[in-house]
Amino acid sequence: MGWPKHSVSYRRPRSAVAVLDAEEYSEKIEALLLDGLRLFQLKMLGRSVLLKPNLVEDLPGPVNTNSALIGAAARCFLRLGAARVVIGEGPGHQRDTELVVQSAGLNPHLNQRRIEFVDLNRDELRRVKLKANYSVSFR
Repeated sequence: MGWPKHSVSYRRPRSAVAVLDAEEYSEKIEALLLDGLRLFQLKMLGRSVLLKPNLVEDLPGPVNTNSALIGAAARCFLRLGAARVVIGEGPGHQRDTELVVQSAGLNPHLNQRRIEFVDLNRDELRRVKLKANYSVSFR
C-alpha cells in the first residue's frame, strides 16, 4: 500500500538558529549580535519589537539574562530599522519588577532612545483582533 496522493503535514517548519561565540559580555557583543541578526535578513523597517528576557529575581549571581546582551539586542533591532523596541518582563518569583530591573543592571539601557520597559505583571490589558485564527477565543 502506498502513501495517499494528498496529505497534510502537521510537522512544524524548522526554526532558523544562529549560534554565536562570545567570550564575554562586553561592548563587542553588539557587533557580534548585529552580524548574527543580519544572517536572517529580517525586514525590521518601521516594525515594533518586543524583547522578553529572563529577569527572575533580585539575587546575586547569574540569575537574570545579562543586561549587556539585552541592551545590545535592543540597539541592534533599532539599527536594523525598528521604529520601537520594548523590553517586557513579568518576574514570577520576585514580584517587585522595578527592583529586579534595577538589580539586573537594565536601567542604563532603558535610558537610551526608543527603548521602553513594560511590566507584564501590571500593565493594562486590552483586547486585540487576531490576524489569524490559530487560537480559541474564550468569552
